[in-house]
Amino acid sequence: RNRPEPSLPPRRPLLPVAVAFLAGAWLDSVLDVPSWSPPVAGFLVLVIGCRFRRKVPGVLLAILLAAVTGFARHHIPHRLAPPRLPISLAPGERLFARATGVIGGPVHRMRRESPFGPGLRVTRFDLEVSLLEGEGFRRPGEQRLRVTVLEEVPGLRFGDRLEARGWLRRPSPPTNPGERDRPASLERQGVAGLLSCATCRDVTLLGMGQGPVFLQVLQRIRESILSHLRQRLDPEAAALLSCMLLGEREAIQPAMREAFERSGTMHLLAISGLHVALLVSFLWVALRCLRVPHRLGTVLVVLFLLGYATLTGLRPSVVRASLMIGVFLGGEALGRRSDPLQSLAVSAIVLVAFFPMEIHSAGFHPSYLSVLSIILLRGPVVALITPRREGAAAIPGIDLRDRLGRAAGQVIRQMVAISLAAWMGTAPLVLHLFHIVTPVVVLSNLIVLPIAWVMLVSGFLLATVGHPLPVAGPALAWIVEISAHLLLSATSALARIPGSHIYLPGSPAVTVAAYLLLLGVFLRRVLPGWLSLPRLLLGGFIVILILGARPFLPSRPELRVTLLDVGIGTACIVRLPGGRSLLYDCGGGRGAPLGRSIIAPALWAEGISRIDLLVISHSHADHIAGFPEIVKIFPIGTIVVPPGFAESREGKVIRNLAEARGIPIRTAARGDRLVGLGQGVQVEVLGPPRDPPAPISRNDGSLVVRIGALGRRVILAGDIEEVGTRLLLSGEQDLRAEVLAVPHHGGPNPLSAALAGAVAPRIAIVSAGGDASDPAALEAYRAAGARVISTQHAGAIQLNGDSHFFGFISQLVGAGEGLHDLQGE
Repeated sequence: RNRPEPSLPPRRPLLPVAVAFLAGAWLDSVLDVPSWSPPVAGFLVLVIGCRFRRKVPGVLLAILLAAVTGFARHHIPHRLAPPRLPISLAPGERLFARATGVIGGPVHRMRRESPFGPGLRVTRFDLEVSLLEGEGFRRPGEQRLRVTVLEEVPGLRFGDRLEARGWLRRPSPPTNPGERDRPASLERQGVAGLLSCATCRDVTLLGMGQGPVFLQVLQRIRESILSHLRQRLDPEAAALLSCMLLGEREAIQPAMREAFERSGTMHLLAISGLHVALLVSFLWVALRCLRVPHRLGTVLVVLFLLGYATLTGLRPSVVRASLMIGVFLGGEALGRRSDPLQSLAVSAIVLVAFFPMEIHSAGFHPSYLSVLSIILLRGPVVALITPRREGAAAIPGIDLRDRLGRAAGQVIRQMVAISLAAWMGTAPLVLHLFHIVTPVVVLSNLIVLPIAWVMLVSGFLLATVGHPLPVAGPALAWIVEISAHLLLSATSALARIPGSHIYLPGSPAVTVAAYLLLLGVFLRRVLPGWLSLPRLLLGGFIVILILGARPFLPSRPELRVTLLDVGIGTACIVRLPGGRSLLYDCGGGRGAPLGRSIIAPALWAEGISRIDLLVISHSHADHIAGFPEIVKIFPIGTIVVPPGFAESREGKVIRNLAEARGIPIRTAARGDRLVGLGQGVQVEVLGPPRDPPAPISRNDGSLVVRIGALGRRVILAGDIEEVGTRLLLSGEQDLRAEVLAVPHHGGPNPLSAALAGAVAPRIAIVSAGGDASDPAALEAYRAAGARVISTQHAGAIQLNGDSHFFGFISQLVGAGEGLHDLQGE
């Protein structure tokens, strides 16, 4: 009778239900099922439950019902009612239209910086359209358009009714390897189309205060807080605090974002559970110091969570954290022991129920996985790193200094354990999604989290009581500015530590799944003992080692040429037989930041983590726009430029960026050979001559190279026009090649037929967009027997040639149509 009852594991009935609910929502996104499938599936589950209620366990029936519910909840907006334009537009097609409606969200004003020219001020907002009209059509509707004005438009606010005039188009599907699926991202936000306005004169204000009153009040409060912060703080501190407190990321400059990313503290720039936890911890301590009753304090904290989540735009990460903390505190207030895993399950169910498309967002899975890893791994990691002190606690009269030292050590161990647990659980997934590994993250969190806590709390007080209390305002502003500068200095210093960050090609999804499965095997029954942790560390280290070693494994001997779809411009990736890589130009007209959004993902998709040779044809922006991002992300062996390149303004910018990273720049001209790229690889410079007979333009001075390997030859001709083509043909050199990148995007050139006859290509590739290509010039290449392919219609074009193929194989990344194989003749 006096024997103690055996300890039972805690019951967590919501965990399998939450997993089933999320799995059902995810399955609907990957399965092509008819619209009537959710009710049929629900009916079958009910039949099974009624017919076999004595044989089917209740838990299994609950899991089946949860899966069908998640399936149906995702099916309604994703399959039955996706956002669509009232008129039919093909991908890449655009037309001039007038849209009348109400601004349905915050108005973002940002500045796009460029090292090669003046910056561009942009205004962006979402418009809830009530009338869409243009030449030959007039459609009433309820669509949401993302409006971008290429100027700063003052005075616009949430709820204003206006008319916007510009070019209407559908979001372009991904046309390059590794490119982000922007249409899917906009569809999750309910955006049906994009409207681009040239100037602020294309926007006419028709009325004010047309939106819901409650949302208008919240937006006014948000705008008032942002305005107050900009008036009280210097621009850098105001931008950082606005981002961390209210999620206003548009004011963050690229250099600042880069420092946070490389130091492993990017989560500070995206409002998440960390920010909510830091603010709630301060509020809870303040309420306890004011001796507010426990239950009343819980109610006040829950009300704060509700208001803060709404004020930040109901961001899913804030909703998740608010739900978890609210459920946890609610259980404590009711005298029930709250379980973190149960709270996590509740937040997942509620979040996906209200925002079913968020299951596809880039931050959903890392967010939940990091919290799950902290819950499961924090305790074992603390036990592993806590030193054993036998009998020390029993010694009487321990002085205050020793007790403070032990308390500080415990806090540091807890912070290390939290950071290490989150990193262990999410590192492969972060590598898969963002192509970066940050081993310095444990040290970073130890340094920056206390500073971020002081900054957030001071900024919160400045935004709430700084205006009504003039005495406290200057002191709080001073604390915020000091904290902001310390935070920026710390992240910059941590990002400069050797080995603090490593950019790598993304790991395959199956490898991430294998890692998570391995993690689950070691975490069964929530790690019954810390002795399982060494095995977990070893297994995780092996998987991460495999992921990181993939770029260094021997590759198949082949010549792979990928001409990216960058609009009017050029960016060509060449993977050489020995595993080395060459990048010819890094520009285009697809928008900023081109290097980070298109070229870098394509390099990672090819398994390239180092550029051995970067060839820049000439200094026009459509050939160098992506260089500032590329030079920061990838190690580069050598940069090769044409004669006279260094004298241009753009050339000086590139030289300064290269010298800052110790990258040598070499000038090449006709007759030079670029060596050191592997056995059997030939890179010949065909033009321009080092001393042309007369001054030539930048286009005609483009660096023309021919790459040869495995019996295949490819000519990349830059932007040479009539003069450059004549100089190329005048030289006594063999110009034959199987593949030719048509010069100057297929533009008019009276010597196109002569060039086609001299090269005799079997495939002629045009990197173009809009109306840059000349039909007569392209017909000259067809007449010479070449197959002409344009990135404007085919997307990125990939050519594979190895010793096992007689010719090249061209793979076209079509506009959302996948890969198509074309056998070369």
